[in-house]
Order: sequence, then structure tokens, then C-alpha cells
Amino acid sequence: MTRLSPRAVLWRDRMILISSLVLLAALSWWYMVDMALDMGTMASAEGAGHRMSSWTLGEFFLVFVMWAVMMVAMMLPAASPMIFAYSSIARRHASDRPMAHTWTFVCGYFVVWTAFSAGVTLLQWQLHQAAVLSAMGVSTTPYLAAALLLGAGLFQFTPLKHACLHKCRSPVAFLLTEWRPGTAGAFNMGVKHGYTCAACCWSLMLLMFVLGTMNIWWMFALTVFFVLEKVGPAPQWLGRFTGVALIAWAAVVASS
Repeated sequence: MTRLSPRAVLWRDRMILISSLVLLAALSWWYMVDMALDMGTMASAEGAGHRMSSWTLGEFFLVFVMWAVMMVAMMLPAASPMIFAYSSIARRHASDRPMAHTWTFVCGYFVVWTAFSAGVTLLQWQLHQAAVLSAMGVSTTPYLAAALLLGAGLFQFTPLKHACLHKCRSPVAFLLTEWRPGTAGAFNMGVKHGYTCAACCWSLMLLMFVLGTMNIWWMFALTVFFVLEKVGPAPQWLGRFTGVALIAWAAVVASS
């Protein structure tokens, strides 16, 4: 059997990784679109989604799954440059199982976002119980929406936001600084990058409560923003413009 050249092996593994990530993202988006359509039908039957009854355990779990899948759909595109960078470095440091270590890194990354999903599910439950959030995850009071918009806008100017975004935009520097060998090292690095990414994006994620957790277009817009923020030019200007726009939006909502 003919052995593949190192370049051919690298190309093959890169194509497998790209295909796998695209498939995972596509399945996540398909799930979210399908759920949004189902929820929209249910909301129409129940009076535009303003049912305020207590959640059952099954509903709580369903909302958690929704958030967890949403995190994969929204964050996987933005995390791809870091994943590709890790895969390239892992091939040089762990030539026996580079793909396995790469997926371990991905798992560590999404462990953080799964924990975030659990926390935001609890938050959604509390807001729903307080009758300030509809069954479709839309704020029913301008004060909640304005507070979320103002908080997200102000956060764009904080040192924490800038520090976390800088690390997210520098995958090679992050990996060389934080590199740990082996499977446990890959998982720990994934967790650390996930924590950094969550600290960078959490306030914008909460804006799903402004236009609805089932609003696919809003979800897509935030996904595009996260990608531009991490790989686009002039992120500082994008952040400032977004911060000012969100603060202005908050003022309009609060005065309405």
C-alpha cells in the first residue's frame, strides 16, 4: 500500500476537519430552524406566545437543549480559526493522534458553552416566572430589553472585553502560550479558550432575550458579528460602533 506524503496527509485531515465542522454547524442550524418553526406554530395557537404557566421538567430540559445547540450553531463558525490552528500545531506535537486531540479541544470548548447554556436556561426560567419574558423568549417589558441592550453596549468598552477579544483574535499566540501536551492538555486548552470566548460574548448572547430566543434572523446576525469580531479588520472600531448603537437602541426602547 502506498504511503501518503506528509503534505497529502495534512490536506486529507484538514478536509475531514472542515467537512466535520461544516456538517456539525449545519445540523445545529437545521435543528434551530426546525424548533423555531415548531415554536412559532405553538405560540400562535396559544396567543402569540404569552403563556406564563410554570415550566415542567421536560420543558426545562428542552430549553436547555435549545441553548446548547444554539451555542454550537452560533459559536462554531467564530471558533473555527482557533480549531484549525490547534489542529496544525497538534500535528507537530502529537503526531500519533492529532485528530483525536483536536476533537478533545473542541469538546473542552463546548463544555464551557454547555455550562453557559445551563445558566442562561435558569435565567430564562426566572424571567419567565417573573412574567417579563414570553414563552418565545421575548422580553415583554421595555425595561428588561433596555437594560440588556445598555449592558451589552457598555460592555463593549470594558478592558475585559478588549483583553478577551485580543486572545480570541490571536489563536497561534494563545496556543503557544497555553500549550499543554496530551489529551488532558487538549481538553484544558479547549476549556480555557471557551471561557475566554464566553467572557467576550456573554453580554451579546443575552440579547437573544430582546428579539426572541427563537428569532433565527437575530441569531444569524449575532453569528455574523461574532465572526467579524474575531477575524475581521479593525475590531476596535466595530466594537465601538456596536457599543454606541446598542446604547442608542437602549435609549429608544426605554423611552417607548
